[in-house]
Amino acid sequence: DYGASGRSKSFSEDNDRWLVCMSTQLGYGRWEELREAVRHSWALRLDWWMQTRTPTELGRRVEALGKLVEKEVREAAEAAAVAERAHKRQGASASKEAKRPRTQ
Repeated sequence: DYGASGRSKSFSEDNDRWLVCMSTQLGYGRWEELREAVRHSWALRLDWWMQTRTPTELGRRVEALGKLVEKEVREAAEAAAVAERAHKRQGASASKEAKRPRTQ
């Protein structure tokens, strides 16, 4: 969940998913076209709250979602890099153990 901004009604997870997919399809920054797509969407036909959002509000939400997704991707990449370094260190110490002569 990408969180509400303290308002009584906010974008749902389904709304967020729809907005990201549609803005990808239409192109970033085409908020007027996004608003028209919301108004003509069969999936959102009964969602009056979404139907009444302005292009500026929709654009702000898509931009906020984009920043959150970028942050998640960056954090996942950093975690993968840390795990890879740990794996390499573990492999290097295991090869040193194998090379060490055993005493009985």
